[in-house]
Formats: sequence, structure tokens, C-alpha cells
Amino acid sequence: MVSSSAIYQLRFTGNINNVSIKANSINWDDTALDDTYKEIIDNNGLEKGFLKFLSEKIGINGIELYKIDASGNSKKTLDSKGKVTTTNCN
Repeated sequence: MVSSSAIYQLRFTGNINNVSIKANSINWDDTALDDTYKEIIDNNGLEKGFLKFLSEKIGINGIELYKIDASGNSKKTLDSKGKVTTTNCN
């Protein structure tokens, strides 16, 4: 994924069976889902908003967000207080 500020990669480390179950329960054509995504991003910023959307609205465990840049890769996660934490992968 490419944004105006960085390049990101999604990795999946969870149980593939959970994806099928959860994905079938989400109405992907629902414009309310798009509106919810935009609202979460607007209220929280790109990284935090995206992670919150994945966690709260998609709910598939094992989807991980990585930021790719010249200084190295880093894993982005939300801590228990909802703050983005960065773990260097160098």
C-alpha cells in the first residue's frame, strides 16, 4: 500500500479459517463501512486510524501493519491504551 507519506505492507499471521468466517459476515458493499473508515481515519490519523479500523470494524486477528522506508522496516501496533507503538525490524 502506498500513501502520500509512506509505503506500508500488510502481513497475515493468523488463522486463515478465521478470515473466511469473518469476511463472510461483513457487508463489503455497504457505504456505511466506507463512511466509518473515513471517519476513523479523519479522527485518528492514518496509522492509528487504519489499525483501529482493522481491529474494531474488521476484527480479523493476525493482520499486521508494517511501514517500509529507507531507514528500515517497522511494525505498527496499537497498545492497550490505543496508542501506536513502533517496533523496528532491523
